Amino acid sequence: MVKSAFIGFLVALAMLLPPILHFVTGPLGPFVGGWVAGSRYGAGGKRALALGLLIGMFMGVPFVVFLATDALLLHWLSPGARAAVGAAALVAVAYASFMAGLGAAIGGRSGKH
Repeated sequence: MVKSAFIGFLVALAMLLPPILHFVTGPLGPFVGGWVAGSRYGAGGKRALALGLLIGMFMGVPFVVFLATDALLLHWLSPGARAAVGAAALVAVAYASFMAGLGAAIGGRSGKH
């Protein structure tokens, strides 16, 4: 399951790479990554939820690294603005988890023929 979730995470990250297109493909990346992971793993129900949470946790790693270096990168921002950046990171991870779980559920059902 972890291997499938990591592959889904890599698919989601790859969808952020194309310039200009990443505005469209980036938000859809967790869903497509979840779909790939779900169809590969044959996920359904609780497994799809677990895959979504795993992909969300993998997505959280870059945000945690960013927030850990927050003092170095964002020292010029006010404390309130830094808190807003942290909140935005948490919202992004929650969004990625939800979309990846939804994609895994759909992918798992389409993979079971």
